[in-house]
Amino acid sequence: MFSNNSAVNGGGGLYLTGGSITATNVDFTNNTAENAAGAGVRATGGPFEFTGGTWSGNSADQIGGVARLLGDPTVTVTGVTASGNEAVNADGGALSVDGGSLTISEATFTGNTAGDSGGAVFVNGGSVTIDQSTFAENTATNVSGGAIWLNVGTTLAVTESIFSGNDASNHGGAIRQASGSTTIGESLFEDNTTGTYGGAFSAKAPSTVNIVNTTMVFNTAGNSGGAIKADGATITFATITSNTAGTAGSNIRSASLTANSSVSAYGKTVEECKVDATVKTNGAVFGGDASCFGVADGDPKLGGLAGNGGPTKTRLPAYDSPLINAGKAVSGVSLDQRGISRPEGSAVDIGAVEVREPVAVNDKATTNEDVAVKVSVKANDSDPDGVLTNSSVATRKAPAHGSTTDNSDGTITYRPNSGYFGTDTFTYGYNTVSGLTDTATVTITINSVGSRFTDIGDSLFITEIEWMADVGITKGCNPPDNTRFCPTTNVTRGQMAAFLNRAFDLPSTTTDYFIDDNDSVFEGDINRLAASGITKGCNPPTNDRFCPDGKVTRGQMAAFLVRAYRYTAGLGADLFIDDDGTVFEADNDRLGTAGVTRGCNPPTNDRYCPNNFVTREQMAAFLYRAEH
Repeated sequence: MFSNNSAVNGGGGLYLTGGSITATNVDFTNNTAENAAGAGVRATGGPFEFTGGTWSGNSADQIGGVARLLGDPTVTVTGVTASGNEAVNADGGALSVDGGSLTISEATFTGNTAGDSGGAVFVNGGSVTIDQSTFAENTATNVSGGAIWLNVGTTLAVTESIFSGNDASNHGGAIRQASGSTTIGESLFEDNTTGTYGGAFSAKAPSTVNIVNTTMVFNTAGNSGGAIKADGATITFATITSNTAGTAGSNIRSASLTANSSVSAYGKTVEECKVDATVKTNGAVFGGDASCFGVADGDPKLGGLAGNGGPTKTRLPAYDSPLINAGKAVSGVSLDQRGISRPEGSAVDIGAVEVREPVAVNDKATTNEDVAVKVSVKANDSDPDGVLTNSSVATRKAPAHGSTTDNSDGTITYRPNSGYFGTDTFTYGYNTVSGLTDTATVTITINSVGSRFTDIGDSLFITEIEWMADVGITKGCNPPDNTRFCPTTNVTRGQMAAFLNRAFDLPSTTTDYFIDDNDSVFEGDINRLAASGITKGCNPPTNDRFCPDGKVTRGQMAAFLVRAYRYTAGLGADLFIDDDGTVFEADNDRLGTAGVTRGCNPPTNDRYCPNNFVTREQMAAFLYRAEH
């Protein structure tokens, strides 16, 4: 730590000529340089590397409140927190670098002050790279660059950084480029202020300015260019909104401007843009008024500045924003300000944010004959950016055997046609200006009011049996009348094959897998079951027989359902005490974990009874739970 040191010739903490510095987690606090530069460090040569540590309360009468680094050095500043430092009568409230290269990453500069330019950082030539850093509440009291001043010929590249609440009395509330090349990407400029030009950024000719995937909002210039003042600038996927200027260009003042898939809107005072030359665009731009791009497009429907993911805050377009899917792709730009891939929809979005497309998820519901049911379709849908509203839910394809009503609470009410029972479907999505929605299918099971079977009145599983018949999994047990279900009759392996084939509509096959089912009414169902990998046979290791008339045990039933529904969770759960070491123990546990079985000895239900035969009514219950 270098603390409370003082020097009259600079370098209150450290004075170095012709050497290098590697400072890791070293603090520079409350050092002073009277009538000199660099209260903490004054050094020539390099390289100079500062990693971690705190720079606070340092004060130099001249350049570099903390550090004055000379001789075209290579300088890296990583993870440093610099706050409350001051260059009283000169430039660079925290840091001044002459030439060479400066890299600042994962650093924070707050509340630093320069009597002249560069409230936090002053750079005289060379190159500057800033990444994942924050510059906030820094001040250039008398001149320019509230956070950063770049002298003639300096090159600047900024990525994933925040400039907020900085202030300069003259040019560039956050950054002043005297003349050079500037590239800014994936960054936020918010609430910066200047007394004259460029509330967020100002560049003097000749300069090259490229701003990509960046949001500039609530910045203020006393004269012109509430966000940007430049001789010429190119903005690509930029969101420049709600800035203020005294005389011209609430958002942008530039001699020339090229705009690609960018939005300028909500200018608070004068016209949004003041550009001397004809603005060049890629044909996909949005201007709140006509001053930027020749057409007054109106309200882009942007949300407030908020944390919408990514390293910086952004303004997220609403679900019905005209910016969505209205942009044009730009070579080399495949992500948005947050790091989200472009495009998410049918085309890229205009502005710094690419709205992630919602995904509608299929739903199921059950009702009785002539009874309406309200389905909460939005509840399980994926809406990562929260752009959808409940009232935007809309039926896309009507049901064949009923009608729907789109409600304002994210639900859709389905009404079956009078007397209809069975299965019906409809599809839904969301109403948006851009059509930015996926669609999903809702499957409705309508149970008949009067039972079709005469022998299930005493069954505990009437609902499950009726459902099984309604969806076509069973037809009954006494063809051709099929007025009975035979609820307590044991299920055979052939019947099990038929039930599962009807439930899944398994793919057909021409392969004859077994030698003992050739005379069985269920031969086709059995072969489909084998082709789908749900059964392997009944006589391992040969497995050339299926035993179609054999009764299905609860353990075998568990294996069939686990393979059919592809349950994977629950391995090793050991839910039951009576199946340890059995061949179907893992299947029993998976079935229990899925909620398809509850056990065989209520209320304890710590046993599964794996060797008991399965009745037809029990089979109905198992399938019903699996499907619901």
